[in-house]
Amino acid sequence: MKRSKIIAAALAGCLIVTAMAATASAAGYSNPKQTSQGAGYSSSVVYVPKSEVKVVTAKLMQASLDSGKIITIKSDDAKVNKSAMSVIKKQKEPVVFQSKGYTVSIDPKSITTAKEVNLGIKIDMFPKAGIITVQTAQEGEFGLEMSVTISADSLKEYDLKKLKFFYEDKDGKRRELKDFSVNKDGSLTFTIARASSYVFEQSK
Repeated sequence: MKRSKIIAAALAGCLIVTAMAATASAAGYSNPKQTSQGAGYSSSVVYVPKSEVKVVTAKLMQASLDSGKIITIKSDDAKVNKSAMSVIKKQKEPVVFQSKGYTVSIDPKSITTAKEVNLGIKIDMFPKAGIITVQTAQEGEFGLEMSVTISADSLKEYDLKKLKFFYEDKDGKRRELKDFSVNKDGSLTFTIARASSYVFEQSK
């Protein structure tokens, strides 16, 4: 009898160990921390993709803010949808987006209307003529102010101290703007609030 009890106890112990191993294996398999970045998303985590983004959603915007990673946007067409803009509006500090040749900074305090905004900007350089043209992809009012910074590498052939800033109004008339600055690193920052054709012109 004693021998049969020992054998039964051993079998029971093996079954418990096997069950525990199976449970641990299952828990490890379903662990939400073990996520796949495949398409940039998982069931519980949103990742900030390294490639250019065409549409910024609320989830992607929040993921960027949580991780401290800047979203890289397409330079010609990059929409920040209404829900993402609502996320930005709740922030205390400016939110920055990176694109080829420039960055866009949005101050949450400047947002009057949380609506979809296109951050795409076409910037053309004509150094021999001393001209830089800026065309926004957005149409109409932005409902906010955005600060655009053109990288220093793009401006090496310009005399930045002689630049003047203009925009064309609805009647096609040129009006000078003063809301721009040359930064210590040689980059150029200007602030705009409406869709228009903008021009930097180097005075002679």
